[in-house]
Amino acid sequence: MAGNSKMSGDSGHFDTARFDGVYDEFAASVRHVVVYKLKCSEDDTLEMERHLGALPAEITDGEGDQIVSHFAFGSDLKYQTSPSQYHYALVVDFQEQDEYLAYRANKQHHLFSRTILEPIVEARASLQFDLVPKGSTIRVRRGMLRHVVLFKWLDHVGESELGSIRQGLSLLPDEIPQVVNYFYGSDLGLKQVRMDSDFDFAIVADFDNYKDY
Repeated sequence: MAGNSKMSGDSGHFDTARFDGVYDEFAASVRHVVVYKLKCSEDDTLEMERHLGALPAEITDGEGDQIVSHFAFGSDLKYQTSPSQYHYALVVDFQEQDEYLAYRANKQHHLFSRTILEPIVEARASLQFDLVPKGSTIRVRRGMLRHVVLFKWLDHVGESELGSIRQGLSLLPDEIPQVVNYFYGSDLGLKQVRMDSDFDFAIVADFDNYKDY
């Protein structure tokens, strides 16, 4: 079972990023991925995006510093049609797991989820995973295409099979030079939302454009 989304949309880059004129570059160790099936109009989606764009600046630590290293969101580009397809994706990167937990507990985050998201969300799936390798430098730019896939393993899949999968995935970036970023990992078991679908593994790949994808 897999959940897919190709997203191209807004992103935020903050104090942890370095801008070289084309790409933002930043380091992170934990990635939070959320995909949604929506039950709303285009105007509702635009309103959601307006609030999403403002959200990272409102989520700070005790010293007033932003918790989020990078924040990206966008609608599915509908390159594929499948019952497993989701309509919208949110990808948030953090320096440490504690920062993700602070983000999840933040009052502004809860207010946004309760008042803006919940009325328009039909289904939601999320997971958090350690970026491979930890502290990897990530290169992103506005307009980049992001491919998100979530998997739920069959009951008989064990650590041996997962090791083979990880080994195979680790070889792919060298075989596909068009990939700008390629990260994957197992769910850390941190999710707390009762309505979430249960997924076990994520792959997130970034491309400069549709042709490269």
